[in-house]
Amino acid sequence: MGGVPAPYGIGFHPWLSPGPGGVDACTLEVAAAGHVVVDDRLLPRGVDGVDLDPAHEWRTARPLRDVLLDDAYVEVERAADGRSWARLAGDDGHVVEVWMDDACRAWQVCTGDAVEDVAHRRRGVAVEPMTCVADAFRTGDDLVVLPPGATHRVRWGVGLRRPA
Repeated sequence: MGGVPAPYGIGFHPWLSPGPGGVDACTLEVAAAGHVVVDDRLLPRGVDGVDLDPAHEWRTARPLRDVLLDDAYVEVERAADGRSWARLAGDDGHVVEVWMDDACRAWQVCTGDAVEDVAHRRRGVAVEPMTCVADAFRTGDDLVVLPPGATHRVRWGVGLRRPA
């Protein structure tokens, strides 16, 4: 198809069900230490440590009540097996867990507040594994460049823990 390297980035867009209590009755946990700061066009302008911005500190689960998110998180923290985890816990005790391998470098989290169809706003939470954040083709941040004939492998998954 060509003899030159190709820039590449990929993300996945699973929407997780908050259960019967809805998004406002859930808690969220995202293993990342950096929050991507964006401009009015939602283009990345830098990264703030979540320790400096408690509104974006999700490393410890906390409630989503009245929280609007459409944010990217970087400086991903990983378990010993190399996976990073995000968890959405409903008030019914169910926990949906999303994991991503070390090929993914960022999480995008969206509470759906800007969904045009009002009936579908805050009906779920998107928790999205990504290899790079928006605008990576311009900035080069975490962009994968594939040499001719090369492949790139990403692994991620979703699981459900039921209450005991």
